[in-house]
Amino acid sequence: MESLPDTTVAPVFLTDDDTGAAVTHTIAAVADETWVIDWIQCSYAADPSGTPGNLTVTIDGTTVIDQDITQTNPPMLDFSEQGVYGGANEAVVVTLGAVAGVQGFLNVKYH
Repeated sequence: MESLPDTTVAPVFLTDDDTGAAVTHTIAAVADETWVIDWIQCSYAADPSGTPGNLTVTIDGTTVIDQDITQTNPPMLDFSEQGVYGGANEAVVVTLGAVAGVQGFLNVKYH
């Protein structure tokens, strides 16, 4: 049985933005380490028109969150009670999909 990850370690904050391209944060796999996502905040500088934006989270290649983003400032996804996590030695990729000509912003807190 896998134990819960250590939640006492210091958090890391990732912030990035891009216009017309996907914004991606990759948290590399580390031997004997399990990454825990505490929260994700994303937004677009303008409302996505036509096709909505998209937020995905994959852990070790498996999509665990796939959410359409249809407004400029969607609510923060707060997982601080339990976190979102996989197993030891698994990479995490958080991606805010591209919307043509619109700047996207992605913030991730993890430990």
